[in-house]
Amino acid sequence: MIYNDKSSLWSYTELDRLGKRSSLVRNTFSGKLMVLCVTDSGSYETFRKIKNLDCPNLMKVFDVRVEGENCLSLCEYVGGVTLEEAVQLHYFDSEAQVAATVAQLCDGLSALHGAGIIHRDINPTNIMIDQCFIVKIIDYDIIRSVKKDKGRDTQVMGTPGFAAPEQFGFSQTDARADIYSCGVLLNYILTGALPNERLYRGSLSPTIQRCIEMDADNRFNSAEELKKELIGNRRKPYNKAVKQHINYRKLPGFRGNNTALKVLTGTLIVLYFLLLYSNINLAILFPEHALHRHIFGIAFFGFFSAIPYICFGDLFGISRLISEKNPFLGKKVLKSLGYISLIFGVVFVFISIKV
Repeated sequence: MIYNDKSSLWSYTELDRLGKRSSLVRNTFSGKLMVLCVTDSGSYETFRKIKNLDCPNLMKVFDVRVEGENCLSLCEYVGGVTLEEAVQLHYFDSEAQVAATVAQLCDGLSALHGAGIIHRDINPTNIMIDQCFIVKIIDYDIIRSVKKDKGRDTQVMGTPGFAAPEQFGFSQTDARADIYSCGVLLNYILTGALPNERLYRGSLSPTIQRCIEMDADNRFNSAEELKKELIGNRRKPYNKAVKQHINYRKLPGFRGNNTALKVLTGTLIVLYFLLLYSNINLAILFPEHALHRHIFGIAFFGFFSAIPYICFGDLFGISRLISEKNPFLGKKVLKSLGYISLIFGVVFVFISIKV
């Protein structure tokens, strides 16, 4: 985004209120959407530091200034969905995808921590996933700079359940407070619950437990260290690992750790092919009933089983083929096609009965 001077940058029209202290605005000259954030004047220096950071996983701060007791900052508008919405849409279906997502978050935190800034409010509503599946930290409302001469935080802030224990006045927060929140976030994405409600059991469990240690000394020392733990020594960048996973993921029913579900899915797949084989044989042996059996085959083997299985399970990563830039739109389209196929199945069954 290029502006001739600061006056043109700060010339905008307010479109909507996003929260108590933030608004969606449109620049008068460029027409670009931006977010106007209002914080206390004491946060000016911290926002000025963020303005100088260049990280794709951070909401960009275009400019910042002080007006009276308030600090005003014009920030990037990030389209997409919040991490909370992504979890509700059941977008994440494997540990590899979750690990790759939080690894991007770690890059954003590494940039903040490198500038001596602690976020202190990492939670699902403050993380956005844009149309290109880039993870961005969007809320800087309670960020603070590290002050080595203080023994503890003067204000108790953070989202309950996601905030580290030291944010409640026990000691001063440092980078490890954000590491704690990342652990809770990992658990939330994988289970839909906080660790104290339901602790995840899987290969990422040790990583989560180390992140949420009560004693900060027992956690990962940095976001970079956590990222290395999450993605290992992969040669390819983690964003490519996500795409690779989507293209070559397991069949629906075999993606989780539920053994009973895997056995049931496997049994149904075997029965499906046995019924298909039987139906083809009967059509060959009794050609006078071929039309009836063809209609029944289309209904049962197509619209009742195969097509819904492919659509609802997003087999072969079809959602990406539908919309490469917005996988959430692709999933909605697939879900609609799944329901439509079931309706067609009912119609064909009635036709086969009449025939």
